[in-house]
Amino acid sequence: MGKAALLFVLASSIGGATLLYTTQEADVQASAHQGEYEADVIAREIARTAFNTASADIHRYGTDIDQAIRAFGPEVSDCATGKNKCARRTGQMMGGTYVAEASYDGGNGVDVYVRGEFRYVTDRDTVVADHEINESQSVSVLRVSSGGFLRIQFIDSMAGYCSAIFLQRTLPGVAPEEQPLPEMVYAPGNGRNGQRNIGTEVYLEPGTQMNFAIGVSTNCSAPSRYPNLVWDKSRKTNKGGLSGQALLDALAAYDYRASDWNWTHWALDASTVSFSDPREGPWAMVETDPNNDQRWRIAFEDIHNWNLPPEHPDYHNPNKSLWATKEYGYDWTGSYKTKGNDGQGDGWTDTVNTVLEADDECDPLSTYRVVDYVGRDGFHDLRDTGSPADFSDQVIMVEIVPQGADGKPVENLPAHCSA
Repeated sequence: MGKAALLFVLASSIGGATLLYTTQEADVQASAHQGEYEADVIAREIARTAFNTASADIHRYGTDIDQAIRAFGPEVSDCATGKNKCARRTGQMMGGTYVAEASYDGGNGVDVYVRGEFRYVTDRDTVVADHEINESQSVSVLRVSSGGFLRIQFIDSMAGYCSAIFLQRTLPGVAPEEQPLPEMVYAPGNGRNGQRNIGTEVYLEPGTQMNFAIGVSTNCSAPSRYPNLVWDKSRKTNKGGLSGQALLDALAAYDYRASDWNWTHWALDASTVSFSDPREGPWAMVETDPNNDQRWRIAFEDIHNWNLPPEHPDYHNPNKSLWATKEYGYDWTGSYKTKGNDGQGDGWTDTVNTVLEADDECDPLSTYRVVDYVGRDGFHDLRDTGSPADFSDQVIMVEIVPQGADGKPVENLPAHCSA
């Protein structure tokens, strides 16, 4: 065989070997990509399954958010989301592992974080595929379940400014442009603890989504269009001398205009008030009574310059941020002093069971005394912190009283009152 033929055979052999190696390398890479894809799919499935399980467990507790988080798992401080405390659980699933965390979202819901992880071995090393889910599980608040009459009363308010209270009802099956306008249920004032709303019985049909607001008057004056509508705490009436039916008529006659007030703060974000996902606004803290899902406490902050966006460096500082105060609690060092605190918040360490003891127990609209017992299953214990946001300025208790067979509210008065 000549040299040319030998060179041709050698080149062909080398070319075939190179082609075989290239093909094998491509197969290995394709196999690796396939393995990576399958691992990613498994990691996502682990995360989604763990998330669905976590969400189901949380919703078992309804509106009792604190209990849902306590039952979720042990409390930890090294949360994956950067929060200073959360409840964590871990486990194995589908050949992989997961970690799930639940924490208070600062509103009317629970933040759920899940990371699913799946490991697989190649001929070179161990590869980890993971998938994260971080979503908020909201609970229904301020929604009328079975229909009934509205009761509102002031408790534990510590305001300096005066505020009117408005009700906005969103009716089921009614177009947005046909929904009723906000209704004034309290004339502007402060110092009204122990007073129930004055008015004819307001019936709310099943499925009604409520929202409440404060219209803040920094100098405690009435709207210029309605000069009589101011509450005078010293006379338990209003400065214009209206009372009884005259006051009811004045409240009913008022047509809401935002320009009448220095500012208006709504309890729920108006853009999310729907029948699926009502979201708490920044200026109020809405809590559901753990023993009665048709009874809520709404604690308003009446200042207007603390709403920091999430990207702000002080967003997590309860001395400077509304959401941080709601999520992390007050920042205390014994007694409240802004200077020297760490800015992290000490959590809502106390809760209270709020009891309203009527001065006349046989009168469902009697004035009353507010008695708070410290306990685990109640509302957050509010304090007056001074200049930082404290959500103790205008505090109301909202309750839906069922309708009886006679069409009147079922008051559950003591037995001796029926005589």
